Amino acid sequence: MACIRKRRGKWVADYRDQAGKRRWETYDTRKEAEQAMATSTVAMKNGRYVSPTDRRTLKDAYDSWLRLCVEGSDNKLGKPLRPATQAIYSMTWRVHLEERWGSLRLQHIDSEAIARWKQDKLDAGCGKRTVIAALQVMGSLFRHARRFKWISVNPLEDVHRPKYRTKVRAFTPAEIAVLVEEADAETALFIRTAATTGLRFGELAGLRWSDVDLENGVLRLREQFVRGTFSELKTANSRRTVPLSSGLLGTLKARYAVLNGNVVHLPGTDGRTVFHTAGNAPLDYHNFRHRVWVPLLARTGPNEKHPKRVAVKGKLHMLRHAFATALIQSGQNAKTIQTVMGHFSVAFTMDQYADVWPEQVAATGNAVADLLFPSSGSKTVASEPAKPDDVSSVSYLPDSTEEDGAGYRIRTCDPLITNQVHYQLC
Repeated sequence: MACIRKRRGKWVADYRDQAGKRRWETYDTRKEAEQAMATSTVAMKNGRYVSPTDRRTLKDAYDSWLRLCVEGSDNKLGKPLRPATQAIYSMTWRVHLEERWGSLRLQHIDSEAIARWKQDKLDAGCGKRTVIAALQVMGSLFRHARRFKWISVNPLEDVHRPKYRTKVRAFTPAEIAVLVEEADAETALFIRTAATTGLRFGELAGLRWSDVDLENGVLRLREQFVRGTFSELKTANSRRTVPLSSGLLGTLKARYAVLNGNVVHLPGTDGRTVFHTAGNAPLDYHNFRHRVWVPLLARTGPNEKHPKRVAVKGKLHMLRHAFATALIQSGQNAKTIQTVMGHFSVAFTMDQYADVWPEQVAATGNAVADLLFPSSGSKTVASEPAKPDDVSSVSYLPDSTEEDGAGYRIRTCDPLITNQVHYQLC
């Protein structure tokens, strides 16, 4: 039987939890004991009771979450997460969360402490994306703990996350042409493939000849190479078939023929990667960026041949944005673009990847003028519109619809002039 009693100068709430285990909680005043008793009773009734004496820490929650949901199959996917995702979560915990929060008991972490820590990270110069990633991992830990009733509330629900939104610009056709011109043959083919297929870097690095259908002119994407290992693609929608342009298809056929001693045959089960290093190793993103991409951008600046050229600036991923922009500008329907891009929704594709090239913006002025003020049409676009009282400037043509042949129709389509003339004639 639950009761509150005074013992050795303290007030004790004595009750049994939903598992039948006896609980003793000591407070300084009777009011505190009564409030705690009421809170525990309501929590047990709602199935949300957590013992105030539970000593589990955030590190315990992380270990359990990592074992069950990240490395295990207790998640929405029903299978372990990709190695790259596991590596990102582990790094985020180790670098940003473990030292500050790992040893704290879950019961002692409140919303204000998290909000202050978030603000301190931002004030110290930590990027918004980094802080958001750390809060996302922390939120997963609190949801995991609440699901197994280690805590009754999630303190992160009352913490506002930093607002971060970025829009990646697409390379223009002129910029891509400069990149291809300044690149060596191997890099030029890589750029052409990225720009005309929209593949992510990991998908290009993991592309094998067995995924290239040279007979039908398509790429069948099945895996990627990320963080030094081959793994499945980012999402189920990423497993897709991408058509090849005729020019790129011819180049790939010639390249494969050279690799096989000019003996032309289909790749079949050839497991070699299409793009690789000089030592035939798969491409690593960071090595490619520092050793190939950055030097290439430096070569796109002014030189003796092009003294007024502006250097190209941007990231590799902008080639993927250029591909999506070209699809949109070519008039392809939104569903087709989403499918080829490998996205989960049309809205995401249009919101994140729809871009406009500068020359298209510059052409909008004439396009609007041609539409609203065509060279032949309404007289309302004349510099001196006819006055309503002056009918001499209005020409008439015989109207064949009049039975007596004396009818006239007005050439101008200006409603003000038409109505005035009709009034005076009648």
